[in-house]
Amino acid sequence: MGGRNPAQVSAGAEHEGVVHEDAAHEPAAAAVAPAATWKFQLLADREATWTDSRYWKDFAVGHAWIRLLNPAGGHDSWGYWPDLDGGFGVDTSAPWKSVPGHVRHPDNAHAPTAMQTHEISAEKAEQVTEAANAKEGSPGQYNLFTYNCTTFATEMAHVAGVPVPSYSALAIANPNSLFAGIEASNKQKGLTPMEQPLPPPDGEGATKE
Repeated sequence: MGGRNPAQVSAGAEHEGVVHEDAAHEPAAAAVAPAATWKFQLLADREATWTDSRYWKDFAVGHAWIRLLNPAGGHDSWGYWPDLDGGFGVDTSAPWKSVPGHVRHPDNAHAPTAMQTHEISAEKAEQVTEAANAKEGSPGQYNLFTYNCTTFATEMAHVAGVPVPSYSALAIANPNSLFAGIEASNKQKGLTPMEQPLPPPDGEGATKE
């Protein structure tokens, strides 16, 4: 069996106790934190159906708007309105006419009857915020048939980069059609318009005796 001379042993021992300078200064791999998740909500309130007399008599056309939920649990919302009667009214005597627009921020005038929630990046959330605030600063003209609350809400959904359900009838964007589009889209996921689990169809899930 071959042996090592004392010089080799001594050198080896010294080598084993030495920490390489490069290794000492090499930074440890930093833990990568997951990106904070924001949520974008497309909201609709169907006040009355097309066949309901209130829709035409009271102009209960409903509303559409958006909401952003931040990772800390806070939220913000924006909605587009005609700037009449304190920002709540439509000129029922001439609803086809354009009037000054107004962005309500936050928009708490309606409670949603349908919603779709999508996770988005912080970058997309910033883009939505910038776009919505820009519209608030320069709201333009509201028109019930060509640029209304649903037009604005779906535009912001496109900025967020999320899927947009059907939202128009006869080429007119409106909350009723958006409600129906959300309802149909959510149903494919097994959810109600308000994103609650749908009950099982009759006969399914029943306990057999």
